[in-house]
Amino acid sequence: MQIQNNQNQNLLYQNTNQNKKLQEENSYENFVASTKTAKEDAVFLTKYLIDFVDKQGGFSSLTKEDEALFRAILEDDKISTSEVKNLSYEQMAKLNQLFKDLNSETFFIKGFDIFHKSNVSNDENFNKAIFETLKNKDDETQRTLFSLDLKAKLGYNRPRLPFEKSIDEEIAQRIAFEKEKYKDFPNKDEIMENLIKELKNWKIIDYGSFIEQTLFQLRKDISNPSTSEDAKYYLLKNLPYYEDLQKNYNQIQKETKYA
Repeated sequence: MQIQNNQNQNLLYQNTNQNKKLQEENSYENFVASTKTAKEDAVFLTKYLIDFVDKQGGFSSLTKEDEALFRAILEDDKISTSEVKNLSYEQMAKLNQLFKDLNSETFFIKGFDIFHKSNVSNDENFNKAIFETLKNKDDETQRTLFSLDLKAKLGYNRPRLPFEKSIDEEIAQRIAFEKEKYKDFPNKDEIMENLIKELKNWKIIDYGSFIEQTLFQLRKDISNPSTSEDAKYYLLKNLPYYEDLQKNYNQIQKETKYA
């Protein structure tokens, strides 16, 4: 709907910022909750990884080439960053599945964090692009911050955690909350109309457009004189990650198209 005056624009701008903040907070809370739950039930594997796999016959399901590769990688009981850089997404997926197939428990093995941070959407090509982006970045802290930022922007476009409500339930709960919050605003109907439209239009159809729009907004915020220096510093840190994500996604899409 067309905004009629500056007051409405300011209210909607404030609301957009609040929504963004809430999405980020929810993403972080989900990250903490899922990590906490996983760690409570986890099997921590820190040594004798090859012996563990051998005892359960895990390598027998692999080709000779994959077995030789994975034995070489696991001989020091970890997956180094340099080793991850030399693996494809498909190879990391096989290695991850190898341990998942051996036991129903959750495993924490040093080096799998980049792969797990990549599987944040329901689109495999997008996840591959994230993996290609993260594996070539050496700053572990910034990788984590970028991953959290991306998950917040994806909203409901991610695999659901077992303890989470359905998307429809969450949206209904959010609408009820927003109605109560804006009930005394003179333009509450207009605000709610825009909010409901935004909430129900959550599904990402084109991830290339999603990345493009994200980059456009990111550059716009960086060039905005009202953006604080602290915020600008954070945005500038994320910019090369999203630029690489776009490059990697476009390349993967091109390879898939002509495969």
